[in-house]
Parts: sequence; C-alpha cells; structure tokens
Amino acid sequence: MFAIEKTAYFFNNWIGISSLGICSAAISRSFYFWLIIISIIALSVICIFLMILYSRKLSALRSKVKYGELRHQTVIRSLNDDIFEIDAANEQFLLYSVSKNMIPNEENKYTYRLDEVVESAHRSDKQKLSNLFSDMLTGMIDGCSMEYRVMKDGREKWGHIRARTVSYNHSGRPERILGVCSDIDKRKKIEEKLNKQQELYKLTMESLNDAVFDYDLSRDEITFSSQWYNMLGYKPFSLKETFDKWIDLIHPDDKDSFQKTFIESVNKGKLFNIEYRMLKADGEYRWLLTRGKVVEFDQDDTPSRVLGTCRDIHQQKIAEQELRTREESLRKSKSELQDLNARLINSNESQRRYLAREMHDEFTQRLAVAAIEINKLEKMLAENSSPAIIDKITAVKTDILELSEDIRKLSRHIHPSLLDDLGLVAAVRSEVSLVKEKRDLDIEVIDKGSFEDIDSNKALAVFRIVQEALRNVVRHSKAECVDVLLERKEASIEVSVEDDGIGFEIDLRKTKESLGLISMKERARLAGGELNINSKPGSGTVINLEIPVND
Repeated sequence: MFAIEKTAYFFNNWIGISSLGICSAAISRSFYFWLIIISIIALSVICIFLMILYSRKLSALRSKVKYGELRHQTVIRSLNDDIFEIDAANEQFLLYSVSKNMIPNEENKYTYRLDEVVESAHRSDKQKLSNLFSDMLTGMIDGCSMEYRVMKDGREKWGHIRARTVSYNHSGRPERILGVCSDIDKRKKIEEKLNKQQELYKLTMESLNDAVFDYDLSRDEITFSSQWYNMLGYKPFSLKETFDKWIDLIHPDDKDSFQKTFIESVNKGKLFNIEYRMLKADGEYRWLLTRGKVVEFDQDDTPSRVLGTCRDIHQQKIAEQELRTREESLRKSKSELQDLNARLINSNESQRRYLAREMHDEFTQRLAVAAIEINKLEKMLAENSSPAIIDKITAVKTDILELSEDIRKLSRHIHPSLLDDLGLVAAVRSEVSLVKEKRDLDIEVIDKGSFEDIDSNKALAVFRIVQEALRNVVRHSKAECVDVLLERKEASIEVSVEDDGIGFEIDLRKTKESLGLISMKERARLAGGELNINSKPGSGTVINLEIPVND
C-alpha cells in the first residue's frame, strides 16, 4: 500500500511540472502539443486507476480488521470464562469478557485493582491468591494455574485461574500478563459429592468389615482393598492379583462351585452371592461371602468389569454348623422320644387289652358263679331262715351283680371289645352311651361310609382320640351339645368332634398342653395322620382329625 501511494504522488508531481514546461516551449509546435495532451490524459487515467485500486484494498483491509475484531468479541462473549490482562506497572486488572463469574460483579466496570480481585476471594484463599499475583508481578514465575474460591452473591463459588507473562520491560520485569479465569463450581460440587459418597462408602464397608474388589476382565487384574488382605492375614497388596491366584486360595472342595457360579453369573450379567472358604496366611481356612455384579461391558456387550464385596462370615458359618449339629441332635432325641412314646402307647394298649380280657374272662365269670351260688343259697334258706338273713343275702347278690356290671363297663372302657367285634362306629356309639350315663349331654353321632376294612391300629387310634375328646368335653367345656362325625373318604378317615362349650385360648393352651392333648396328637402322628384343634373363648371347640387309610 505504501508503494502505491508513493507512485501516485510521483505521477501527480511529474505531470504538473511537465505540463508547464511543454506549454511554454511548444506553443508553436502543434504536433508536440497534441502528443503532450495525450500523454497527460494517459497518465491521469493511470493515476486514477491506481488510486481506485488503493482505495479498494484499503477498504478490504479495514473490513478484515473489523471482522476480526467482531469475531474476537463474539468468541469472548460466547465463552463462560473471564479473560483478563494484568498491567504489571500499575497493578491493574483489565477484564475483556462480560461474564464476570469470578471477579467483583460491578456493572460497566472492567478495570480493577489487584487488591480488589484478591478481596473478592474466599477468606481461606485470599493469601494464596495474593501470593500468586505477587510472584507473577515480581517475575518469580512466568505462569500459574490455581483453583480457588470467591464469594459471589453471599455464597462460595469455585474458580480456576490460569495466567502467563506475555511481555517484559527493558529491565526484564513483567509488563503484561494475560490469563483466563474459569467457572468450575459445578465440577467441584460434583467432585465433593463423589468424595463424600466414596468416604461414606468406605466408612460403610469398614463398619461392615466388608472388603471391596474391582476385577478388570480384559486384563485379568483384580484389585482388592486393604481390608481383604487384613481379613485373611496377608500383607497388603503382597499377592498377585489375578483370577487364577484368587482361585488358588479357595478351598479345594469349593473351587468348582465357585468358578461355575462366578463365570455363569458374569456371562449372564447377573448378581452373584457365593459362600466359600479362603486360605489365610496362617494356613487356616476362613468362610467368606462374595457378592458382585458386572458394571461395565465392551462395545460387543462382553463383560469387562466386575465390582463386588467380600464379607467374613466365618463365625456365622461356625454358629450355623453348631446349630445344625444341635438340631440334628434334637431331631434324633425327638425321634427317640417319639419311638419311646409309641412303644409306651403300644405297651399301654397291650396292657389295657390284657387287663380288660382278664377282668372280663376272670373276674366277671367268677362273680357270675358267686351270684349263682348265692342264688342257690338264697333258695335253700328261704324256708328256714329269718327274713333279715334273706334280705342280707339278696343285698349281697345285688352288690355282686352290680360289681360284675361295673367291672364289665370298666373292662369295656379300658379296651373296647366292640372295636374288635363290631367295628369302629359301634365302639364310638358305645363310648357315647357311657358318656351320656355320666353327664346329661346331647351327643349326636353321624357316620358316613364304610369302616369295615380299616386297619385295627388306625381304628384304635381314632377311637382313643374320640374318647379323649369326649372326656375333655365332660371335664372342661361346660357344653350342652356335642356333634361327632365319622366320615370315610377314598383315601382317608376324617373325624370331627365339635362342642358348644366355653372354648379356650389356643396359644395359652399350647404353652402348657395337657397330657390328654399330647396323647391325642401323638396317636394321630403314629397313625400317619394330622390333628388340628380350633377354639377361642366363648365359641366352643372343634377337633379335626384326618388319618390316611393306607400307609
């Protein structure tokens, strides 16, 4: 541009001088006159063309400068950062942006003293920021990067300042410092939350005595927390942290199940819970519970990362083992008691049967003979004896007959011969008749189906349970009506005894069951059946029994 200006200036001066000389010397020469005129016109056209070209280029250059300035301002405005310059000589802070995120928020003010900027910082960061500016101004450092806090609108806000010295004066001291201050408040808040969550997670794991592991499947690297090493007695991070090493430390009896469950769960992306024994540094094995899940996948959905925890459950497993041992011992003791109870019941029934037979066959027959002999004696003495003697003999005969009848009833109660002779229904109805003789009760017996093919032991169990239920009605229920139902199903016998008595509290009775209830339940169990008692105060009692016909 400078060359074009000089050329135009030269041609203007040359045209002026030439015109004056030629006009004075060649007035009489017409040829030269027109030649000069044409030359002047040509030179004038060239000058005009050069001036137009210069004007256009100057305008284009000004447009580019203006566009650059506009673009620069647009970029600055689009940034959410504070761009600044520090005038080192005057210690002034010149702001180029308009966001004012990390400096005093004063309208239409873009020039600040450095102490104003320092004063806007959080009280804990003021000295640190002041020292940073001081080191930059004195040339101790030529660049800086620092995170700090400012107080904006009464609240704390995080920023990140980066600056560098861009020019120095003749004595080598900093002259201009350019920098940018970024708003990192959101990122810091997220980092703080993550740090708190990590700390909380760490405290939670420590309080639970849980160890944490991170398994990178692509590189076959497992990172265990220090708690895992402490749990097993190893020096922290002293073992090769690979899956194979992990498997090597597992008890031989648990390796296959551990690997199978772990691999299947990882391949399916499922949560896994595995109990196994792990080798400690002292050579002993300790029970652990490992929980985990795949948390990352490759682009082809292949599992790439597993996170999980390991919990020491050794004492729990020992307690469970002791509990199982005790339960097994209790089951064995219960089985032995049940066997003993069954033998006692069977022995009792045998003794009852023997006693009933002896009473019926021996005592009743002997009493019958005695009654016959007394009857004969009564006839022999009828004519020669006084009426008093005859009355006495008659009274004795009556007592013998009543005693014989009582023994017969007692024999039938001890062991119902009707059960063997006529079957279950007849025996139950006979028992009901005996109860009615003792207590004025309205007892109804309903039988459905045939009971002829019922096993004698099962029939005896049903009879004894009904007998005990009726006995409890007489003793405790204060009932007026009782319904007894005997029903033969295809594969079972169903029995119910229902009364309208005062009832009782089931839970309270369970805590101190009577011998009769225990006997009823035990007889039902021995017969392969189930006995249920339903009752509540004021609503009577229902006893339901179900016994399978076939074992």
